[in-house]
Amino acid sequence: MKDSILLLLLLGAYAQCLSAQHNPNPKHKIKYRVSIQMKGNSRQIGSIYSTTDTSLVLAKTSKWFLYGVTRTEAIPVENILKVQAKRNNGGRRGVFIGMGAGVLIGALIGYSSYKKPPPSQGLFDFNLDFGPGLDAVGGALIGLPSGALLGGIIRANIKKTFLINGNQNTYIAQREKLKRLSITGQ
Repeated sequence: MKDSILLLLLLGAYAQCLSAQHNPNPKHKIKYRVSIQMKGNSRQIGSIYSTTDTSLVLAKTSKWFLYGVTRTEAIPVENILKVQAKRNNGGRRGVFIGMGAGVLIGALIGYSSYKKPPPSQGLFDFNLDFGPGLDAVGGALIGLPSGALLGGIIRANIKKTFLINGNQNTYIAQREKLKRLSITGQ
């Protein structure tokens, strides 16, 4: 009885090890989308799957790449004029960076624009002054949406461009940079 339980545990552990070796991470998030301008004014859009010495392998996928379940196409270097890469969700990161910068700049402007109010000269000698903190908060609230908007617009329009012009030597010189954008890292 003990031997059969031990045998089952060992078989279960062995099966787990085999499945882990086969495909440890079946999904891989695609970070960059590329647009390849080719000779004859044609354009291919997708993600770089890998690079070879003579071609760029393009994967036509959605945001998640499932290993072995995609359509790839090898594009010869002679046909490539330029490659433009754009980061997925780059605008979202830009919004958050812009929000932080807008809050900081708005708070500094609000704090520096504070002026102490003159004493009141009326029937009720009452002066309501919250100090420079309220002006800083007001400036931060004004800077938040404007910084988010500006950061999102700027970051969403950032593209990396690689000029190949069908030249094999230019492609080889820029291949390491293109590998960093690929799904497999090759």
